[in-house]
Amino acid sequence: EYDQRHRDDLRLYIRHLLELTNLKDSPTDLYSATEILLTKSENKFVYISAIREELDLLISNNDSIEIIMQYIDKLPTGLYGSYDRYFNQIINKLNNQVHIFS
Repeated sequence: EYDQRHRDDLRLYIRHLLELTNLKDSPTDLYSATEILLTKSENKFVYISAIREELDLLISNNDSIEIIMQYIDKLPTGLYGSYDRYFNQIINKLNNQVHIFS
C-alpha cells in the first residue's frame, strides 16, 4: 500500500509540473507524458528533481506539445541515466569554454 501511495504522489507531482506546459491543452498527451515520466523515474522523486531544470525551460520557453513529447521521449530511464546525461552536458560545456580560450 505504501508503494502505491508513493507512486500516486509522484504521479500527481509530475502531472502538476506538466500542467504548467502546453500539455495542459491536450489531456491525452498530458496523461501519456505523465505515465512515461513515471516509468522513466522508476518511482523516484529525485529523478524528477534531476530533470526539473530542463522541465522549467520547457515551461518558460512555452514549447509546443510536439517538442515537449520529443524531449520526454529522449530522457534516459532511471536516476543513473539522468545523472550521466547531466554530467555529460557539463563536460561538453566545459570543453566548449576551453576551446574558446585556446
